[in-house]
Amino acid sequence: MIKQITIKDFLLFSEAWIFIAISRLILVFVPFSKILPLLGTRVAIHENTYKNENHFKHISRAITRACRYSFWRTACFEQALCAKLMLKLRNKKSTIYFGVRKEAPEKELLAHAWLICNEEIITGGKHTELYTVLSSFYS
Repeated sequence: MIKQITIKDFLLFSEAWIFIAISRLILVFVPFSKILPLLGTRVAIHENTYKNENHFKHISRAITRACRYSFWRTACFEQALCAKLMLKLRNKKSTIYFGVRKEAPEKELLAHAWLICNEEIITGGKHTELYTVLSSFYS
């Protein structure tokens, strides 16, 4: 059975697909020092207390769909940057977090990025409590 998609959902998917492509291009071709201003102002790290609300679920879902139909890498950093750009377009403030964790003593560190808006996880929300936050940026 084919699931019908509304015009609104299709337009949001298209926007997410374009922004995920832009995010990937930025991360590949732009030095990180030039990306920092886009991320926002560095803020103090605070406790991970997030509400499980769905105000921005449509954006999160559109990004997930866009990643599924992309032929380039769409990891957590690309998704968080994509969400940041989409929320900026809507004049919404958000915080992007960068964290690391060690899977096992002999394993290497795993890095992760996730985005929060109004205490709601937009992207990268699975198991964020397992990561030690290194830095966060608000804008």
